[in-house]
Amino acid sequence: MADLTSRQAAERLGVALNTLHRLANAGEVPCYRTAGGHRRFREEDVDAALERRAAGEVANADVKAEAWKRAALALLDAADRDLGSGPASGPFREAANALRSTPIVRL
Repeated sequence: MADLTSRQAAERLGVALNTLHRLANAGEVPCYRTAGGHRRFREEDVDAALERRAAGEVANADVKAEAWKRAALALLDAADRDLGSGPASGPFREAANALRSTPIVRL
């Protein structure tokens, strides 16, 4: 596998050049420097960082989905409480119950 320039590695990761340099400085994407001081990235290291990044995005999406679900339930429960036991609260109660029984599905 070939070594990549900073620009090539940034394009492969889908990040800006400055972001790549921050990732490299933090040790998240290993690199070495040429005799001229330019960074070079091994293709395997960039691909591994890309896989870690994708896995992290999936985990973050799950956390965000749970947070949105909790927020929606809080709003539906508040509407149900505010409307009391009248007929107007029924749809909010039904929506909250449906949301509680619906698992979050990863697409």
